[in-house]
Amino acid sequence: MVPPMRSKGRYLVLLAGPLAIVSLVAGVTLVGACRTGLYGVDLDPDVVPDGGKAAIEDASLDDAPQARLYAVKISAGAQHTCARMEDGELRCWGNGQLGQLASGSDTTRSTPGPFGVDDSRDIVAGGDHTCVVKNDGTLWCCGRNYDGELGTADNDDKSLPAQTQIITDAVDIAVGREHTCARRIDGSTWCWGENEVGELADGTGHLSWVPIRSLVPIGAKQLALGYSDGCALLEDGTVQCWGYNLYSQVDETRLNRFSPLPVDMPFAATQIVAGDYHLCALSADGRVACWGDNEKGALGNGNTLPLKKPEIVTGLPSIKSLAAGGGHSCALAQDGSVMCWGSNTHGEAGDGTMGPAKTRPVKVTGLVATQLTLGETHACAIGVDREVYCWGDGEWGALGDGKVDNAGSPHKVVWGSYGLVPRPDTGVFDAIHKDIKTTDG
Repeated sequence: MVPPMRSKGRYLVLLAGPLAIVSLVAGVTLVGACRTGLYGVDLDPDVVPDGGKAAIEDASLDDAPQARLYAVKISAGAQHTCARMEDGELRCWGNGQLGQLASGSDTTRSTPGPFGVDDSRDIVAGGDHTCVVKNDGTLWCCGRNYDGELGTADNDDKSLPAQTQIITDAVDIAVGREHTCARRIDGSTWCWGENEVGELADGTGHLSWVPIRSLVPIGAKQLALGYSDGCALLEDGTVQCWGYNLYSQVDETRLNRFSPLPVDMPFAATQIVAGDYHLCALSADGRVACWGDNEKGALGNGNTLPLKKPEIVTGLPSIKSLAAGGGHSCALAQDGSVMCWGSNTHGEAGDGTMGPAKTRPVKVTGLVATQLTLGETHACAIGVDREVYCWGDGEWGALGDGKVDNAGSPHKVVWGSYGLVPRPDTGVFDAIHKDIKTTDG
């Protein structure tokens, strides 16, 4: 048996085969049979009075022999959210009915759980599917595949990541509602999935279950995909769009466009984002322009009329990044504050209210952030404290707070043991989310 570890702090837990040793402030050592529970350990109440609750309730995370893992990238799909952690591991939560959480089933989670891909460079969530770029340039996707949006040469939904065909040199990926595109090392753009209204930008309108080369100009620096449209940001700051055009996302004709066409921008863009049927762009000097569908106020211009051309959003501070959702938009300011506008039925604006749309930007309550992502009806951000915060529609658990309630202001994501690892200098074994053996030896 491993000898007890005493601590001058409040408590310290050490796994020792079937036993858990808890050292208390007073130096009294409790020994009991361990089970999975708090931080992967609980105490059998038949052996330790009250299950050691008195000690556990007085415990602090700082005293435990574990360190936090933080998210460095977040990405929201329609009703799910994913994160890439600082150690490269992936976590997802929310609606998993079509396999988009890569759990091997149709599980829906209200807190983060593991996503089964190793050696990842990036993760991007779309409508009801999720894709990962691995360090070797291959793509692995899961979730809805009815239109071939996973690129696996079939249209069967996948609850575990499957490799996308053809592409082995991806630079990055963009995920729409029913289509997907990737930029390759040679500067070309390849797309796959639904193509009824020109989503794949190949000039044909023919659906494809495998990646095909699009007509996006060589050297596009960024892609943004909406429900059934898409845009590319070129090296010179110009923008070209294609696909569904009912709300003039591409041009004023309102005719669907099967090949990329230039958009008449008010400035050279440095970032573009796509909501369901609206788009926004950012300039180098921090201005924002939006266009397209405005039924829910997603363009931030004070009304709900669609815009045929990009129009500057007023009432914003200097902005450094953008995100677009189903019918809402958000902007991250240079000072870390977050401004949102558009749909607010579920609290998407983040200002503490739920109800009518916000046709002008409002400030998200109590948040200073470094990164933003928007889903269909929810939003998430990484705060300056490195925690992840989400707000809006929580029906499917997409807020990651362990609940299925809507939130009108940011709620902290509850990582549980998935956000903990052993500190390397403690020598304490990692028992987090692993079965704890209760047999001797």
